[in-house]
Amino acid sequence: MRISTFSLALSILLLAQLGCSKEEKGAPREATYPIKAVITVDGAPEAQIQVTCHPVGTGQLPTASSAYTAEDGAFSIGTYEAGDGAPAGEYKLTFMWGAISLMSGRYEGPDKLKGRYSKLEKSEFSVTVEDGKENDMGEIALTTK
Repeated sequence: MRISTFSLALSILLLAQLGCSKEEKGAPREATYPIKAVITVDGAPEAQIQVTCHPVGTGQLPTASSAYTAEDGAFSIGTYEAGDGAPAGEYKLTFMWGAISLMSGRYEGPDKLKGRYSKLEKSEFSVTVEDGKENDMGEIALTTK
């Protein structure tokens, strides 16, 4: 079977297009600054807790900044890449402690924190990210009771 020059050129062009990232295509990408902490639940560090940062300041681009805790309860928020931080601004944090489903491969409930930290309106945890500064929130203590 022969591949024509045209087919080969078209294949290379298509592969080059697929390889381009959104950043190269002009999608906005703000500078990010680290946000890290350690989560404990009932006094012990826990893994697989989903942490989500919700922008609350005016003028902020909506971002999807989140992380999962490691075995030692530590996390580093990521927006564009794992652990790269979040753009400058004010955020409220929500937490959900589920598990990876073996059937779907998705992170899902039931929430072992019983939904007490998953509602944005009720969140007591916030962080203000400033240009050029690392944000170490220390320990965030959650409970199941």
